[in-house]
Amino acid sequence: MLLLRPSSRPRPPRLRLFPLLPLLLPLLLGKTHGALPEDLIWEIYPKQVALGETISISYQLDKSAPPFTLAIDVNRVRLEVMEFDETPVYGMTMHKMNATGRHEVALTLKWGPGKGATLKGDVWVYIPLKPSHVSLSLTNVTRTPPGDVTMTLNLTSDGELPTLVTGTITWGQGQASKEIDFSEQTAPGSLRNMSEIIKYSYPSAGFFPVEVVLGNPISSITLKSQASGDDGGDCGDDGCKGW
Repeated sequence: MLLLRPSSRPRPPRLRLFPLLPLLLPLLLGKTHGALPEDLIWEIYPKQVALGETISISYQLDKSAPPFTLAIDVNRVRLEVMEFDETPVYGMTMHKMNATGRHEVALTLKWGPGKGATLKGDVWVYIPLKPSHVSLSLTNVTRTPPGDVTMTLNLTSDGELPTLVTGTITWGQGQASKEIDFSEQTAPGSLRNMSEIIKYSYPSAGFFPVEVVLGNPISSITLKSQASGDDGGDCGDDGCKGW
């Protein structure tokens, strides 16, 4: 009779999957380990808007992370608080901007015992500049060079003025240009109409197309006029004689 005896060779250890599951699951599910707040992707759009328009604040976390809370504030006014127990996370909060100027957007994260972080960004809100806000008048230059011209720019509104207006004046063919800055008079919340007198001296006779470009980051308008020396002179297409 043949007797079979158990082999004395040691058997290889069995692979136990249960302790490895926490490490394998993120790979099986297509996720990798992440860290807060570094791996939270977020965006404010747009960052420059007209008064009354809506911004979106989006957030996304694809990597694995511990349970966390997310609070969204605009100018320290809380819009929303959310709790997340698992990832991936994706969401968006919409907010209508009802005041001009700079606004701070803050995302506050809290996770684990005593852990947290705050992420911040800015939104600028403007009143756009329209043709109805601006009027321009331009005097003719004097008869004898240097020909002096006076420009009057008026900026008016029934309510708040357009926000942070700047611009450029081009005085005509071969002439200098001038940057103009009305940001102080048109700071956020400004209600007082403004009038600005700007002078320029032409070194020679002629007709000069004058162009004024005004605007802010969300709007722009162009105004055109002409300076000429036709007061008492003989003016034609080639310029003015008798200055």
